[in-house]
Amino acid sequence: MFRSSAEGKAVVAPNTWLRLPDGTRWMKLLAGHIGDGAEAMGMKVLARFPKNPPGMNIGSIVTLFDPKDGFPLAIMDGVYFTAVRTGAAGGLSCLYSARKNSTRVGILGAGVQARFNLYAIRELMPQVREGWVFSRSEQSR
Repeated sequence: MFRSSAEGKAVVAPNTWLRLPDGTRWMKLLAGHIGDGAEAMGMKVLARFPKNPPGMNIGSIVTLFDPKDGFPLAIMDGVYFTAVRTGAAGGLSCLYSARKNSTRVGILGAGVQARFNLYAIRELMPQVREGWVFSRSEQSR
């Protein structure tokens, strides 16, 4: 997806926000199309309720549509895809900004996103053998 976007083969609609009147809850709609041979069209809907407990404050689905006739093909959990995609971006940023011989990585925060960043770093930089995590929460660390 990153490559298709960089090569101009992806069309992404502007994000649409629905903020609820109390200002503490919102929904976000994201849609896009890739047409580089592996044509795909989809939409992600994300709901954020920050007052809910951690791990229960974001809900998301991804709907994949057939780009030929517009019929839905799949409805999937979007929280997992978000973690993978954001982790991949973090891994790519490490790959291109870290020294090529780096064997250690430091991560600030120990939530879900930290884990997926580490997964991506290990995949892209297999020479990394040691990780350091900072978190205010001993349980998260």
